[in-house]
Amino acid sequence: MAKWDAGTIIVHGVEVPVQVDDRSGTWNAEYAGKSLSYETRDKLEGALARLTKKTKTEVAVPVIRIQKHQGWGEGNIRVTRGVLTGLHSGNGNVLATWTVRGSEVKEQLTRETGTSYVGADTTDEQLKEYNRLLRLETETNEKLRTWEKAHEITPKVAVETAIDAKAGSGDE
Repeated sequence: MAKWDAGTIIVHGVEVPVQVDDRSGTWNAEYAGKSLSYETRDKLEGALARLTKKTKTEVAVPVIRIQKHQGWGEGNIRVTRGVLTGLHSGNGNVLATWTVRGSEVKEQLTRETGTSYVGADTTDEQLKEYNRLLRLETETNEKLRTWEKAHEITPKVAVETAIDAKAGSGDE
């Protein structure tokens, strides 16, 4: 299967390279991190038009980012207020603007461990309760790990020890 360059499609001012698959005859393109494949150039162009429109549209969705970190002690969470503003035209990531120490910081959201997002209508009291629950989770996990460590065995070592004991006793 080979794909051949078939020029470009320009939609909403965005030029997207296009290829044709010589076996299936499908028209293919990649945009905003998505692979597109359609039977005709017109259908591909329609899909690109819808997709580029999404990435060109600016919005303002208020949001609160909660970053969790056990090493932060009593203040286990960091709360940042911001606005989700749209989609990145190249990779489709969500774009955001955060207010950090009085200035605006723009970034693309990626999957971050320990990060969650809640609606901007979440109250300070609800965030305090979330932090309390997170501390309880941390304490419980520490107790759980301590218990597991105290009772843990390694199956292979346990079997080898039992075999050695049985072989040493002459009880075969």
